[in-house]
Amino acid sequence: MLGAGIALVLVSLVFAGAALVLQGALDYALLGVSGAACLLVLLAVPLLKRDYDIVEPISFVMLAVAVGVTLKPAWLAFGPEGARDFLLLNRIEASFLVNASVLVLFGLMAYVAGYLFRVPAPRLDRSRALTSEAWSRWRILLVAAVALTIAVVSMSLYLSKMGLTGVIEDFSRKRFYTVEGAEYARSALGYYRWGASVTGPVFLFVLAWALTKRTRLGLVEVGVITALVLMAVVFPFFNSSRTKVLMVLIQALVIWRCTRGGVPKAVLVGGTVGILALLLILTALRPRSGDLSDTAAVFGAKALLETTVGGRHFLDLTKTAHIIEGVPELLPYQYGESYAAWAFMPIPRTVWLDKPPLGAGPLIGQEIFNMRFAGVPPGMIAEAYLNFGFLGIVLVPFLLGVGMRWMYEMFKPVLHRAAGAALYAVIVIPVGWTTVTGGFSQMMVAVMVAAVPLVAIVLFVRVRRRFVPHAV
Repeated sequence: MLGAGIALVLVSLVFAGAALVLQGALDYALLGVSGAACLLVLLAVPLLKRDYDIVEPISFVMLAVAVGVTLKPAWLAFGPEGARDFLLLNRIEASFLVNASVLVLFGLMAYVAGYLFRVPAPRLDRSRALTSEAWSRWRILLVAAVALTIAVVSMSLYLSKMGLTGVIEDFSRKRFYTVEGAEYARSALGYYRWGASVTGPVFLFVLAWALTKRTRLGLVEVGVITALVLMAVVFPFFNSSRTKVLMVLIQALVIWRCTRGGVPKAVLVGGTVGILALLLILTALRPRSGDLSDTAAVFGAKALLETTVGGRHFLDLTKTAHIIEGVPELLPYQYGESYAAWAFMPIPRTVWLDKPPLGAGPLIGQEIFNMRFAGVPPGMIAEAYLNFGFLGIVLVPFLLGVGMRWMYEMFKPVLHRAAGAALYAVIVIPVGWTTVTGGFSQMMVAVMVAAVPLVAIVLFVRVRRRFVPHAV
């Protein structure tokens, strides 16, 4: 991780120099330097923390910053003009990005300071449910069968509501249900989505159980795992949710690393290739992206860059800059409202027509990016500024850094156990990723939807050994 990070820092500095020499673009050169500094700040953790492990949540923050901040200036300077217009909203000058990059740097410094500030955490290795290796095989298979049934039924109901045409592009796109008379007319049909997505955490738990199992898996177990992973990927595919597809596969690799002490090269290479291929296919299926018959356009280097560096995903610098610049003129300060929006999640929008949006994404999409329906998740830095201004950029990332380190230290003693690894992958990894790249309320909902059924499953499948007193 450290070597790859330093290599990306050097690449960013090289492109910064090229932008200055070849184009005379001082703004892009400054952005390249600040992007390299942002990644260097995060790399201080593996340098200062002797027991650093690649599965720690800050590793995924490094990934988000590397793609969204460190490499972004090079794409803006040397990428296609249309891509630059998309990210800059057709603005010619990029100077407004420089101020935002400095704020991002300060926010990441606060996050690292919080992460290095260790707070005592409870030890989960004292929990029998998380340390037990006695699992009931038939209960695990029963849970898998029930999860697959719920997922198939929920997805069928969901698609019957949304509609599905025979056009190939319609098989993978963003889907919303229109609620007549509602203030925010688009509903995600959250309960159907939850039912269709329940196979994700179940797959991860069954995978952890299989990797810690001392005997060889039978055909039934292999078939169940295959069915679960297919269903865990198919529903995000229908909704064109590249992040969820990516997250399921990354969580699987994290579990493998935790339970086996490492990931075989064949699995790592195959998983990486599979992740990239799925991301490229999902991007190509989107209406504006074009044609699956053009193999080079789908699987080429340009397509890969457009899917990663060229979008508003990860901790995107351009998105962050637009939001910061638009507050409070276009969008007033929220004063913590976006952090509390998750509390209204259980109430369906079809019941509460005036239900507030889940987080600031819809407001940002409408007011900042002039989108009619779609939302734009703010990311950690922009959401902190949207709520509390400059104070938020320092305070919120610091508290999130403290919280992520606390969660990691809590799970660390049980990461080699099946239940501990599964819960860690389902809870801590999405928390670290979504909080930084998306929004706090989206993270809370995602964690509750995945963690609650998984905790129930762990308690259900564990075999409780009866105490037999010694004969006197």
